[in-house]
Amino acid sequence: MAERLPFFGFNPSAEVRRALTLFGRCDTKQNRAVLELVAPCVASADAAPRPEQFAAAAAATGLPIADAEALFTGMLLLMRAAVRTRTSPEFFKADLALPELKVSAQLVADMAAVLAQTRAAAETNAMNGRIRHPSLANLNWRVDVTISSSSLARVLAPSVLMEMTTTDGRVCTFEVTQDKFHDLRYNVARVLKETQELEQMPILKIAK
Repeated sequence: MAERLPFFGFNPSAEVRRALTLFGRCDTKQNRAVLELVAPCVASADAAPRPEQFAAAAAATGLPIADAEALFTGMLLLMRAAVRTRTSPEFFKADLALPELKVSAQLVADMAAVLAQTRAAAETNAMNGRIRHPSLANLNWRVDVTISSSSLARVLAPSVLMEMTTTDGRVCTFEVTQDKFHDLRYNVARVLKETQELEQMPILKIAK
């Protein structure tokens, strides 16, 4: 069986590596003090602790401000990586509990609890804040039949007039032939069928 990749990757960033070295040197009180500053930032990307909050946490726990900032950055990156990769709670705890990381069981449990409390808000904010192209909001169509033209007295050729509205409010009107309309119907049905088949593949199913 292939080895599973930890949610933070095999080569974590320098900030995460720095925090991992501090996890073992700091006691539970110090880790929890910093974790309280991390929680609001996981739930909202706009939240950020003020300098005096770092100073207060450092003064209350005897932790140097530089170490408190390093712990904060590493914890936040780990939490956001878990949200981004949709890591299950079980895998989150298992990855942090790897022997080579030397993270205490208490800290793993504390971080898992914070992740569980903030995950829903973090995922909602990530979905709302993502950059994407406009998508289809509405599609109307009707069939027109051309009875005659300037060159032919009798044509009786059907065409399909389509009006497409996108999520950014733009409206696009265009005309397609009957054959192209049938091609559109066929290709849309095929894509929907292939999407449903992909969703049933085990590799795309994410444990929640």
